[in-house]
Amino acid sequence: YSIGSSYNKYNPSLTISAGIYKENFEKTIELINVCLEKMKDKKSIEHLFEASKKSISTAINRYYDDLSSQINFRFDREFADIEDVETISGNVANGDING
Repeated sequence: YSIGSSYNKYNPSLTISAGIYKENFEKTIELINVCLEKMKDKKSIEHLFEASKKSISTAINRYYDDLSSQINFRFDREFADIEDVETISGNVANGDING
């Protein structure tokens, strides 16, 4: 099975999606609710925030090692309001995930 979530900063919402077997539906809902309750705990959120910063930093560092990532990023910047990699990296290091 798979489960994931994403946050939309333009319409502050959390979308949770899951690919599960039908017979696991109730258990999945139960586990999602447990996770949502944990999100109310500031200590848990701070831990997840630090882990997320590390993941983002790792992805940014991989950017410099992968030519296709650099090309794709530059191409995307032409059509969207995207900050440069150094600014994003600095924001992550400072904990400013909104830029």
